[in-house]
Amino acid sequence: MRTQSPTSNRSRRLNLGLSERDAIRLADLGALTNASSQTEVIKRALLTYEALVERLADGAEFFVQDAEDETPVPLNLLIDVEPRQRLPRLGIVASSEQADPPASGQRRQGRNGR
Repeated sequence: MRTQSPTSNRSRRLNLGLSERDAIRLADLGALTNASSQTEVIKRALLTYEALVERLADGAEFFVQDAEDETPVPLNLLIDVEPRQRLPRLGIVASSEQADPPASGQRRQGRNGR
């Protein structure tokens, strides 16, 4: 998903065209979060968006619970992302199998006797 090396520190200047309403929202979010600049708000938003997309692609669901409500309800994040192909889950090794590794040259038998 990354298009550039995460270690790259080169800056790229962007010119954003925001509506007046969106510019006010950006300033308000900066004030609410004590951000040092509007750039910081956008960077934080980008990191948050990336984290949400990654989790949604892995099949996560998000819920919200208001202070006065007892039951959490699904949160629609308005992010449309294709789920990733999941690898089959591997079986968990029993603790007795972990404690006694097979002797050199021997293979450990699995649950199916193989």
